[in-house]
Amino acid sequence: HHPALFGFFQTAEKIMLSGNAKRLRCIIPVLIADHFEMSEQDCLNYGIIVEMVHYTSLTHDDVIDQDMYRRGCETLNNNFSNSQAILLGDYILCMALQKCQKFTHNQQVTNMVVRMVQSLITGVIIEQKELPKDPTIEHYRKMAEMKTGSLFSLSFGLPFVGSDKVTDAVNCGAFFGTMFQIYDDFVDRFDDDPGINAFLLFSPEEMVSLWDETVANFLAITKRLGLEKPVLFLLNHLQKIGYFS
Repeated sequence: HHPALFGFFQTAEKIMLSGNAKRLRCIIPVLIADHFEMSEQDCLNYGIIVEMVHYTSLTHDDVIDQDMYRRGCETLNNNFSNSQAILLGDYILCMALQKCQKFTHNQQVTNMVVRMVQSLITGVIIEQKELPKDPTIEHYRKMAEMKTGSLFSLSFGLPFVGSDKVTDAVNCGAFFGTMFQIYDDFVDRFDDDPGINAFLLFSPEEMVSLWDETVANFLAITKRLGLEKPVLFLLNHLQKIGYFS
């Protein structure tokens, strides 16, 4: 990398490697590799790709939301400028796409990453544009599947690239991401603006129904994929750090 980028990468590295990060998205491919005796190196690299794409999205989020701290560290936009933070996020996304070229199924890996980044962006636009003017539970579901579910779809889907289970794996991630979004909204219901939090927009009955349906779909597809053991480990880990408890 050009020396001009050195300071940016130092700051980005501190945020990415912070002990406050959960790193769920990059752990999932490794759990899947261990369970199915897949290539650990490939799945480790899948996890790195997902984490790089995730960090890119967080960098852009910090600019949009004008956040000054991320994972206990000053954000890039706090250290530098908004435009420089966005540019570095774009650069890291390009690094992730370069890494996609090193796999046997490189075209499928690249296509999935591009598709999920597009899905994530669409989910954010739905959240910003569609939900405020037409707050329906279906718009919320689609937003959650795309905005939060897309990166989990990468986590679950990439290890299965080249197999007939890849579609189920991608959908598994979307359901898990929707669960994650619902739980985050529940936790933040007293702190968020009433116009953006699902638990303030929709009735308790609607949210419970959506949660139950999403969990049922997630568990069914997990069983179909044979992922019960790694998913149980993941859920136990989340409960230990305060999620889904």
